[in-house]
Amino acid sequence: MNKIKDLKNEIISIVKDASFSEAERLSLCFSLFTDFSLLASIETMRLNKKELFNKEIFSDYLSSMKKENLDINALFKSSLMYFDLVKENIPFEDILTDLYEELVLTNKHGNGLAQYFTPPDISNFLAEISSADLVANASLRTPMLIDDPCCGSASLVIAPLKHAYARKPEALAYINVVINDIDAKALKAACLQIFANMTTHKIELYSVEAYNANIITQYKKPGYLFLDYQSKLKSVNEMFSIDNIL
Repeated sequence: MNKIKDLKNEIISIVKDASFSEAERLSLCFSLFTDFSLLASIETMRLNKKELFNKEIFSDYLSSMKKENLDINALFKSSLMYFDLVKENIPFEDILTDLYEELVLTNKHGNGLAQYFTPPDISNFLAEISSADLVANASLRTPMLIDDPCCGSASLVIAPLKHAYARKPEALAYINVVINDIDAKALKAACLQIFANMTTHKIELYSVEAYNANIITQYKKPGYLFLDYQSKLKSVNEMFSIDNIL
């Protein structure tokens, strides 16, 4: 718990600028931490020759920020502290949901988008009673799907991955993950929670698709795909699928 507090304190020291309100400053600190850490995860996967597409990670706010208001050391240190926490915990432990709510949502009461994230304890309870079927049915012939169209920071996504890994680690290689959120900031936090665990614990998922879209009017339409990861297993499976044979 103290390490989470230390991580929070490092994150909130990334930006020091009196021209922002405190709520804006905290939100910006978290955004920079998330963007930088997600980029680090993605580049690590690319170095390992993973097939990965992503849109630009860093938002425009970075180029418009005065350098004297940005603590680069705190940015690097917070990212390293986060990856250390991921490494020390069991795979897919939810580290960011409570931090996100505290730093981004608490002072905004839903942030204008009715954002109230599922607490990790509830996510874990739901995952515990459903992960047995997920593991039992996952195979190369019939990969299983975890789909959350309003994912927030991915609490309801990483909980079943955590419980599936505890039951049968190799089953995760046959699990598809599809996530979406209209809020790019939340979606990046969700992607970070997934990819940081994949890279740190060397875990393979069948595929990961992340969309930044309005669930009613834009979901899965061209132009709204934020990040797309496809494993080699998926490539092999599609090569020999019945649709390609006929």
